[in-house]
Amino acid sequence: MFCFFSLYWFSGYMSMFMSFFLGIQRIITAKPFSPEWLIAVVNDYKVAFFVTPPAHAAQLVNSPALKKDSLEGLKSYMCGGSLVSKELSDKIRPYVCNGMFTVGYGMTEAGGVSAQFLPSSKVSVGNLAAGCLAKIIDEDGKQLGLGESGEICVKTRTQFLCYYNNPKATKETLDKEGWIHTGDLGYFDDDGLLFISGRKKEILKYNNFHVTPSEIEEILESHPGVSQAAVVGVPDPVYTDLPAAVVVRRNGTSVTEEELSKLVEKSVPDYKKLRGGVYFVDNFPMTPSGKIRKPKVKELAISLYNAKQAHKL
Repeated sequence: MFCFFSLYWFSGYMSMFMSFFLGIQRIITAKPFSPEWLIAVVNDYKVAFFVTPPAHAAQLVNSPALKKDSLEGLKSYMCGGSLVSKELSDKIRPYVCNGMFTVGYGMTEAGGVSAQFLPSSKVSVGNLAAGCLAKIIDEDGKQLGLGESGEICVKTRTQFLCYYNNPKATKETLDKEGWIHTGDLGYFDDDGLLFISGRKKEILKYNNFHVTPSEIEEILESHPGVSQAAVVGVPDPVYTDLPAAVVVRRNGTSVTEEELSKLVEKSVPDYKKLRGGVYFVDNFPMTPSGKIRKPKVKELAISLYNAKQAHKL
């Protein structure tokens, strides 16, 4: 069993308990993630069970170090922590040739919520886990129906009691009826599959229209020249947020701002266009758990946008 998560994340303590229950060794490393190091650990220690966030999976699948047989020893590869696009899922599955690739959804406060075990044409996080209840609510707390997107709220048998010495944060997350407000946006379809559409706090507003960053990120990452993309809002006194993209190119490619802007433009309504620009970086600032630090990316995008505007003067 191997993962880069520390024990204060759900994926970290899940991996620890799984290694106990299954009676297998857990590999721990102090080194930060890199595709090369991941592949070395998996092969040197004959890792059978592995967990990563989507950001690590995207870097792995776009790395020259990943060969056809690099992950052939894996029996289970679980990916979760943020939105896993269908394209990323389709790219990584063939490498897990002797095991199962699973898209999981959960959080430290709730534990496991849902999982998708089999390949699907739908970009869902699967069916709810046993003992988990979930509902979708709007901004007024009203429960929504099938196909209607809103905040995901859950109840599980393993959920947290409170945030230590932080009653304000506890009250904001855990309501009086025991529902955990995840801060994630999503919906259920007619088959009972749960879909994640973004983060409530990350929603941008352009000219009073809501813009979900994950939708545009998925479009950008469908381009063969893009390894990773993060969409943030550049503050504007008139329109509130100008959608902007910060992109990591895939090795050996030279995709341009114009190409990506046109790709998005033909795929979305007018208010979702990348009016804040497209900017290229070598890598993203990451959290210890492998998630992109969106506030830092936003600061960078604002700085690059302002420099671009000043250059025009």
